[in-house]
Amino acid sequence: MPSAFDLLASDDEQVKRLLSQFEASPAASGTNDSLLAARKKMAEILDATLRAFTKTPAGPWLLVLVALGLVIFGSYSLAEARWRRL
Repeated sequence: MPSAFDLLASDDEQVKRLLSQFEASPAASGTNDSLLAARKKMAEILDATLRAFTKTPAGPWLLVLVALGLVIFGSYSLAEARWRRL
């Protein structure tokens, strides 16, 4: 079984390729089908990466820390938007 780092490296190349397709597709096709397909593929890659990351020894704990960080950042952003003086 490949390590999480091997999966991340291969995913990085796929994400770069999909981003280039994503940037080129609106001008090239004019339809949203290719955009939706690119977004779906990117979501699948992210899902596979996170699932592979959970199989590492510290993976679940690091994902919990990332989730907590996102919650704290979201709370900070909401508080700043509410009480910021312009």
